[in-house]
Amino acid sequence: MTIESRRRRMVVELQGGYDPGVNPPAFDLGNLPPQNVPLVETIESSRGPWQQAGKYGRAENYAFPRVLDGTPTLIFNMDRQPGPPRARTLHLFRSNALLAFTGNADVYAQITYGVGGVQNQAVLDWSRGGQISLVCDSVSVEAVAYAPQDQAYNPGAVGLRQILGAMLSHEGTSQARPPTFTTEQVTLSAGDNVSFVVPDFARWVFPCLVNFEFPAVSVADIGFETNSGFNIKNLKSTVDLQQLGTPVPGGTRVVSVAWPASATDAVQVALQFELGL
Repeated sequence: MTIESRRRRMVVELQGGYDPGVNPPAFDLGNLPPQNVPLVETIESSRGPWQQAGKYGRAENYAFPRVLDGTPTLIFNMDRQPGPPRARTLHLFRSNALLAFTGNADVYAQITYGVGGVQNQAVLDWSRGGQISLVCDSVSVEAVAYAPQDQAYNPGAVGLRQILGAMLSHEGTSQARPPTFTTEQVTLSAGDNVSFVVPDFARWVFPCLVNFEFPAVSVADIGFETNSGFNIKNLKSTVDLQQLGTPVPGGTRVVSVAWPASATDAVQVALQFELGL
């Protein structure tokens, strides 16, 4: 350091200022890195708490109950997640054990999620590869068995087992398709009717009516009612309605299906609701 530069620094220090000194040779004006190129690169760790069994993903060889009682079975639980509440993606998966299954049993996913003391719950179809984005810092997934067909619950002679699992990511994403809830089937004879309670978060519904000739030859009346029985909307079942569905009006608590007295065949009725989670 020359005498002149030393004297200049002393003056700067006495005046309470700061003398940054000379730039390193690699960062002279002629040697600065290209624009938008970061000087520091962050490399994410390839190992962490997510590799611990059951921390961010868990699978269970689920045994369907011999007798249907509606008791949920815990499959995955993740509470006190690191960081503040943010959108996280829950991925549900299951094995294909039902493809060769001839009994009458399936399973819903009962998801409980929330932030701090606020908890919410949704019941939906445990579809293969289903993905749902939720804002939460805790989430649990339980399996609830049910009988999808209008017959006695039957998990098979030797008992049905299926791999059920869930994985959680820290990032939210737009889902390719919304989660659904499909009701159990009900058989209607001529002149019968049935009412289905609308599940939470339902925003769209697809009626499914099947008899010996598909699509059903007779036309059913489909009504959307409030708790007081007031009709919000009435539709006739058509092929287009079954394929494209229809919005669930606000205030709808019950969707009813009436099979006409003039029908010659019975019909099996189920509704599939799209959920706005």
